[in-house]
Amino acid sequence: MKIGSIHIREFTKALVQAGHDVFVLCSSLGKRANVTTRARTYQIEPRGLDATAWRLIKKEPLVENYHMARDLRSILYNHWLEGQGSLILEREQPDLLYERYSLFGPQASN
Repeated sequence: MKIGSIHIREFTKALVQAGHDVFVLCSSLGKRANVTTRARTYQIEPRGLDATAWRLIKKEPLVENYHMARDLRSILYNHWLEGQGSLILEREQPDLLYERYSLFGPQASN
């Protein structure tokens, strides 16, 4: 999810205006410098060995030649979110979670 998405910006704006304490976990803050939100934001991105591996993967000729970097990043984001996101959720202790599903997001199992 990108915080630059107008849906997310307007939804969080409405919650903040209603007096709620809001934070957003996102994969990107957006490309525009003027994209802002009154909600706290946490950008999830690769760190440590994950960052090194990601730099190497996206430079791989097959990945570059077939423009697969975006799709692979979306899949790997699930791994990064699980690690970093769980720590943030543990610290924040939210009362409500709103998740925006994406094409490569993991499916909930029953």
